Formats: sequence, structure tokens, C-alpha cells
Amino acid sequence: MEAWQIDPYRWEDEAEVLAVEPRGAAWVARTTPTILFPEGGGQPADQGTIGGARVIDVKRGRGGVEHLLDGPVPLGPARVTVDGARRFDHMQQHTGQHLLTATLIEGWDVGTTSFHLGPDHVAIELDAATLPDSTLVDAEERVNRLILEGRPVTAFEAEPEELAGLGVRSRGLPEGFAGRVRLVDIAGVDRNTCGGTHVRSTAELGLLKLLRVEGVGQRGCRLYFVYGGRVRRRLGAAVERELALNRLLSTGPDNHLAAVERLVEDRRALDRRLGQLEEQLADGLVARLAAAPEPVVERVPGAELRWLQVVAARFCERRPDALLVLLAPAEGEAGTFLLAGPPERVAALGPRVAAAVGGKGGGAKGRFQGKGACLDRALGVVVPGQLPPQRLSDPPEG
Repeated sequence: MEAWQIDPYRWEDEAEVLAVEPRGAAWVARTTPTILFPEGGGQPADQGTIGGARVIDVKRGRGGVEHLLDGPVPLGPARVTVDGARRFDHMQQHTGQHLLTATLIEGWDVGTTSFHLGPDHVAIELDAATLPDSTLVDAEERVNRLILEGRPVTAFEAEPEELAGLGVRSRGLPEGFAGRVRLVDIAGVDRNTCGGTHVRSTAELGLLKLLRVEGVGQRGCRLYFVYGGRVRRRLGAAVERELALNRLLSTGPDNHLAAVERLVEDRRALDRRLGQLEEQLADGLVARLAAAPEPVVERVPGAELRWLQVVAARFCERRPDALLVLLAPAEGEAGTFLLAGPPERVAALGPRVAAAVGGKGGGAKGRFQGKGACLDRALGVVVPGQLPPQRLSDPPEG
């Protein structure tokens, strides 16, 4: 067995650096065997240090295990350390996955087809279309009872031909595998082929919390969960959010949902009212623009492109042969412009306007729209020599 398998709680050791070479912006070190776990079996690689350089990744290569470092290290003896908090988190999550997988097989004949240990949660893919809420509640309760029982977790090796008589759960050995097989045993619950790092007892898992289930394809589903320290972190974050919501909503957690539902409905009502007002504003503006001599240029500060498109469409219905130029400057950022009218005129003027305002745009079929920083320069293209149009919000002079 490897060093990390013999004692996964050993987080400091010595090793010999045999070779170091650059690879991109990093360095690859080949060493004598270390306590750093290389990525494999759904479990991420360890992180830590070798000779003071930070270990970014650990992988198995053709020449053995490769350590990707953030800088070079000298050849010879080197101190090796493991990020112990990260290693123990992976030990919790990986052992917990074994326990959950065994529980789902035993209780519901649902098998695990893959395992992924991410930075925030763990996921297993199952050979079931979904899991009912009642199954999730029951499975979580069963696993947490096994955690409280403190079942010993041990590892040992066996010959491949011995596996059938040992009651081993396995999806099969990797192609080309040779030699003895490492087994991880959770007393009375599970015995599985695995090369990862694991805790000594289910008591060290702390607590399981199932998060959610989502469908994968037509026959499978993915189950997300967390154990131990990840449960505490999620609970701490939830408490912080609860306190913040108490302040924002001026009510306690039992009333949060009702308060948010009221806010959502109020927002929908406001959106409907805003839509009605925008319709009225568009109609009024189009009535005025339709009476103006063309080309018609209008400055509408802060207007959204969606609303400009409504105005343009209604204007063109009333005056299909006239050219309309709408300019919507935005404070502190590039504004929006829109040209609408006869397709040949818009196609000719649109790129020139975009260049004049220092921006980009595009369009077809009598429309050209884009963004630019100096929208007033569009006027020099559309109506050479004319002063910028008056803002809708500007008071009349005099």
C-alpha cells in the first residue's frame, strides 16, 4: 500500500527530489514515494508543499507520480507536507460516499455508477431515474445512525482471486491492473475496492446532509450531499443568511417565505404597471415624432433597447418612408443607438453612425442598432451641421 493509504493522518514526511523540470508556468517534480495522494477514483489530489514550494496538483504519469509545483526545488532531500484540513475533508466525504452507497444498495437496491468529490459538495450518479422524498429522508436517517454507532473503518489487501469470497462491492478493477487489491471495510456495512484516503471510524464523519436529486439522462439521477465539516459550514452560512433576512424582511425565519412571496407578487404588479406606463410613453412619443420633419432624431437618456425597438416599430408603421434615429446615452457607460426606416438608407448610414460614435452595431431589414460612447456625434452623420436634439427631460429655454 502507498504511504497515504497506510496512514492517511500522516501529514508531514521526508522525500527525495529526483528530477525537476519546467512545465508552462509551473514545475514538475519527480520524487521518491511521498504522502501526497494523486488524483484518482473521483477523489481530487492532495495539496501541500515539497521543499517549501506549493503543490498545485499530483498525478500519476508514465514515469510515476508527478508533483506539479508553483516553483522549482533543489534535488535531494525535501520536507513534504499535506494540507491536513483539505485531506481530512476528503477523507470524510469519500468514506461517507462508501457508507451512503452501501445504504442505498442495501435498503433500495439502488447502485452507484460514478462518484465526484467537488470543493463544495459531493455527487454520486445512481442507476435509478429518481429517488422519492421518503427514500431520501429514510436513507439520511439510516446513515446518520451508522455514524453515531462509530463503525470501524479499516483497509487491507487481497489477491484478485480472493475477492469473490470476501463479499466485496466493486464496479470492477481498472483495465491492465495487476497485483494485490486494496479493500476498504466499514464494519458490518460495506467492503469495497478503493485506493483513496479514509477516516478510522464512521464517528469521524460527523453528520450527513442530503442536498438534492437531479435527473441524468433517461435512466439515472445524481444525488448531492455533504458530510462533517461541510455540513457545519453550510449551516453557518444558512444562519448568516437567516439573520440578514430577518433584518431585511423585518420578520423572523418562520415568516421568510411568506414575506418573499409578497415581495415577488408586489414586484410583478409593479412590472405590469411599468409596462403599461411604457406603452403610454411610447405612444405619446411616437405621436410627436410622427409629426416632425425627417430625418427624425430623438435623444432619450437611459432608455432600454427593448423600449427603443417598440418606439421604432410603431413609428415605422405610421411613417414607413421616414428615417428615425434614437439615441439613449447612459451615465458612466456606452449608450445605445437605433436607426429605423427605409432599409437602403439604414444600411448605408448605420455603419457610419457606429464609427462616428466610437462603437459597434449591426442589423438588417431597416434596423441598425449598437452602442457607443459619443452618441451626439451621430447627428453629424445623419444631419450634417445640425445641433444635437433637445433632451426630453431638458426644460425649455427662456
